[in-house]
Amino acid sequence: MLDLTGCSIIYDHEGIVVVNKGFGTPSQPNKQQDPDVYTQLCAHYDHVGQHHRLDQTASGLLLFSTDPTINPALSRAFKNHEIARSYWIWVIGTPSMTGTWNQSLDGKKARSHYHVLSSDGMTAHLNVTLETGRTHQIRRHAQLNGHPVLGDHRYGGTAKHLWPRLCLHAHTLQFQHPKTMETVTVQAPRPSDLDDLENLF
Repeated sequence: MLDLTGCSIIYDHEGIVVVNKGFGTPSQPNKQQDPDVYTQLCAHYDHVGQHHRLDQTASGLLLFSTDPTINPALSRAFKNHEIARSYWIWVIGTPSMTGTWNQSLDGKKARSHYHVLSSDGMTAHLNVTLETGRTHQIRRHAQLNGHPVLGDHRYGGTAKHLWPRLCLHAHTLQFQHPKTMETVTVQAPRPSDLDDLENLF
């Protein structure tokens, strides 16, 4: 088991590594020089390819390559939306039970699909899947539709005061392995710092 700060490897096979990133850990180097996922992996693998990222204030799954020969296949899979990414968020209010948020972001098409997992009338727990991958897409779509994410200091308005961290967790990645061609599903459980959200009100 590798000694990593703020993250853990939960899948490592034939050139693909999936990391469960904790809240507060950057995906890649930042100006504050906090221990980031990418740099830590580079200390243990000869090659590390980064194909997507999570905000420092979010938690959950990140996929990296450790074999440069599969980088083109992974890049195509992300570009063609063939890698399924699912997220949990907790928001103010309760949207309709299922729906799609499709407002354009930064002049580009953006589409997020969601369904409500639970609600207490004041807040709701949603599962969100991405059809596109724009910057802060889930957080911005949630805010634009009147349901900002709890703990979101950038887009949340008053919701930022309702939880000490951003309530967004990337819980599932599903992809076809470019080498083995098997369908791989990797999951990360809800972190303990989000355990008490259902008791917020």
